[in-house]
Order: sequence, then C-alpha cells, then structure tokens
Amino acid sequence: MKICIIKTDRMGDMILTLPAIEAIKKDTNNIVHVVSSEKNFKIVSDYSLIDKNFLFKPGLKQFILLALKLRKENYDIIYNFAPYKSSFFLTYFSKSKLKSTIIHLSRSKKIFSKFFLRIFASIFFDKKFVVNRLKCAIKKEDFHQTSIIFKVIKSDLPQIKERGRIKFFFKYEQNLNFVDNSILIHLTSRWLHKKYSEENLLYLIEQLLKKNLKIFLTTDESTKNRFPKIFKLFKKIEFKYIKNLYLNEKILILENINIQQLSELTNKVEIVLTPECGLLHIAGMCECKLIVIYDGYYFPKMMMHEYSPWKKKYYPLISTQENLNKNILELI
Repeated sequence: MKICIIKTDRMGDMILTLPAIEAIKKDTNNIVHVVSSEKNFKIVSDYSLIDKNFLFKPGLKQFILLALKLRKENYDIIYNFAPYKSSFFLTYFSKSKLKSTIIHLSRSKKIFSKFFLRIFASIFFDKKFVVNRLKCAIKKEDFHQTSIIFKVIKSDLPQIKERGRIKFFFKYEQNLNFVDNSILIHLTSRWLHKKYSEENLLYLIEQLLKKNLKIFLTTDESTKNRFPKIFKLFKKIEFKYIKNLYLNEKILILENINIQQLSELTNKVEIVLTPECGLLHIAGMCECKLIVIYDGYYFPKMMMHEYSPWKKKYYPLISTQENLNKNILELI
C-alpha cells in the first residue's frame, strides 16, 4: 500500500510521529510519503525510512500545486496529523481511498472546540478520531501524541507494533567529540516571565560555572533581544568555529545555529536544560540527561503528558514553581 502522512506543524510534533513511521516501514514495508512544513522539513529529509517528502509552503498557488501532486499519487490511506485547515483540505483533495484525521479539542473547557473541523471530517473523511484532552487529563487516560498516532494507524494496520524512541539519525557537520561535564542551555524567551527574569538565569549560570560545568548557550530568533546582559557577558561564536574553542572556553553562546548543528551538539553534551520546545524531542533521541521546564501559565501537567519525550527518562519542572533555580541545581 501507499500511505501519506500530513504533518505540517512543528519540529517536535514531527519527531513524535517518527516511531509510527518506523513501525509502518518495518512491520508492513508499505510506501510512506510525508507532507512536512518548513519548520520540520530538515527532519524528514534526514530520516531514511521516508520514501518521499513533500514540502508544504503557505500561499494559494503553492497549496494548489501541492494538492495536484498528492492527487497523482493515488494513495491507499492518507492520515492528517496536523491541526490546520490547510491540512484538512489537502487530505480532502488527495483522492485517497481512505481519509483519516485526528482532531485535538481545546485543553480548556470549550463546548464548540473545533466544531467546524469536526463537521467537515464527519462529512468528507472516512475516519475521524477526536481527542478530548481535558477529559483525558481528568480521567487520567493516555493522550500522548505518539500514543494517539499509533492508535489511529493500528485501526487500519493492526499488525504494526508500538516502537520505542527513535535512534539519533541527524548527520554530523563538525564530528565533535563527547564533552564531559557539559550542559546545553537553550536560550529562548520561554525562560522569561513575571516570576523569572534574565537576572535569575544569570544567577543559575554562575552557579553552574561553580560546578565546573562547560556551558553551551544555544539560541533562537527570540534570544538576542531578550537576554542583552548574557550576550554582553559571554563569548559568541558561530557553530563552524566551535572546534577551535569548545575545549578551552567555559561558556559559549552559539549564534545562528540551525537544526542540524543544534542536534549534533545535543548529542555530544552530558546534560540538556531547555524550556518545552522542539529541542526536548531532539534530546529525546540522545543519551543526555534531560531537564525540561514547562510553562506554568499554559497547562503544564497536560503538556507534560501530551508532549513528553517518547520513551525517554526526563526530569520535568514548572517555570512558575518556587525555587526553580534550586530545583534545577539539585537535579544537576
């Protein structure tokens, strides 16, 4: 059979879909195509078990061109695992023999959550799986994203078996050695809120230096304007120069780092400390000790359950809890 999976959302969401793709390929040997977003295209490009990858780009013209390509493939099954209207319409126009989708309802109590998408799927899709996250959390039912994906696929391919975590598969750029006594801290605006400031993070970094840890600070597009003191205090380099400096410097800020570079560094450090974001799922493929800070203002317990790293031990903390720095230092 020929199967298509639409996953046009974030990097972490795609990584959480890979165990199911691995199961389809290894347990059934079916052909698997994936429709990815610009944010997760690099991931599926490096993952060898995907037979063909289509890049979804915004814009009506790009949508029409992609829809026409998918129609020509004559899929046996198409799975929409993305939450966007565009992904629902791509599924509808695909001409697949079987159209299936997951619809995640709001984490808060909303009677009409995803109402029109549910109606649309009821009319035009063969199967729809509605996940009431709030109800699942109250009843303590499993609604981890990967578990739900396995449930949906096994309804059509009962012979597949649930897989463990995906082995690290990204290609290396610098071939770094493993760095003993090292920690990667991902600098993102998600660190900061009314109960935690840049000064709090600076204090944490100072305490980590006292533990003789080598510190790598990785960045994203939100970093520079939110951490001016940190950027002023510590050495900034681009990843291509890391081999010349990473053994001699106690702390480095890695600027303009891409997914491949971030993945390589993550696989070579001892500890990863990050707010909840795509990096935690990259770290989920590595042997590092993983500490994840969940946003205390946005359903932290539900996010822990739904988006925890798949089949990897990790240490969850909540951003708004008292003595966050102390709790981090105790784990390290």
